[in-house]
Amino acid sequence: MRIEIDMPPTALYIGAMGVCPLNGRRAAALALCVLAALAGCTSKVTYVRIREPLEKERIRRVKVVAVMPFRNRSGTQGADGVVESAVRSGVQDGFTVVERREIEKLAMERALHESDMVDPSTRKKLQLIGADTAIIGEVSQYGFRERRGYENVQVPVPEQRVVWRHGRKETIFVTRMQTIRKPFLRVTASASAAIHVIDLRNGTTLVSHSLTLTRTDYGGGAGRKNIGSVQGGPDMLNDLMGQIIHGFLAKVVKTRVPEKRTLDKYWGLGVKAAENGDWKIASRYFWARYLKDQESPGRMNDIAVCIEATADNDPAKLRKAIELYEGALERDYENIYSKNLRRARVVLYEVERAAEAGK
Repeated sequence: MRIEIDMPPTALYIGAMGVCPLNGRRAAALALCVLAALAGCTSKVTYVRIREPLEKERIRRVKVVAVMPFRNRSGTQGADGVVESAVRSGVQDGFTVVERREIEKLAMERALHESDMVDPSTRKKLQLIGADTAIIGEVSQYGFRERRGYENVQVPVPEQRVVWRHGRKETIFVTRMQTIRKPFLRVTASASAAIHVIDLRNGTTLVSHSLTLTRTDYGGGAGRKNIGSVQGGPDMLNDLMGQIIHGFLAKVVKTRVPEKRTLDKYWGLGVKAAENGDWKIASRYFWARYLKDQESPGRMNDIAVCIEATADNDPAKLRKAIELYEGALERDYENIYSKNLRRARVVLYEVERAAEAGK
């Protein structure tokens, strides 16, 4: 049984709920409610994380966006429209989007296809219909290819033989290798796009995102999965372009990120210890989890929270907590990691200032 929970990760694991001396009781109690709901069901939980835009500071003044026709260099007819529609649909969650028919009235398509950036006259016309930014871009790759054929495969074949041993006839079984021809299928998809957010006031680029992805799925032949299990080219292509567009949207709008977390026994015992204020015991449990995966940003944050809670105004421990918070942020941007980092820096600053004053 799996429980689907649509809520921020603050309720699901200590690494993202900020269990700390400032708000530990409320967050830990919420975590225990989730643990009770999971009791006897499964150790995994799926939730949806709401991620803030990565370029939030650069686009904080953006209100109205004009999504312009994309340039198509891929050679696949309609690829530009697919990407443009997906971008238009995605940015509607964060901005007011100028309707396509308003842009078509301005008859700008030809000018946009001749230039990578929006020229001054185009920017002025867009401002007249209320836009303060424009999204432009191009699709350079959008296609897939399939290759079918046959290859020689060595397969073991059991064989019965009769031999004489010590004057007696015996039957034995041996395995010999036989070469057979087996069909194979290889599907390769490639997608590449560049997307830019342009400030209409001065023509500067606020956000840029470009990415090229290629994926190959192979079935049949020797030691591979069945041909029927190979992902189709159109599906693979849509997945790749979806990843590219998702990367752009993560920079400019709030995005919903489905994730799975494993809530093991160490996590539950650690949360209970943290709720009771026993941070030394909680540290032991979270160290046990951290040592299994030292590159996990959530577990780095867990340890940092515990170190900060038990620092007792020790500058060295506070610096270690800050180092772990920074490491977690480098691997995955989470608002709670950033808040924990800012808090730890403030605490360290106050401790160092108090030490200076006491000299």
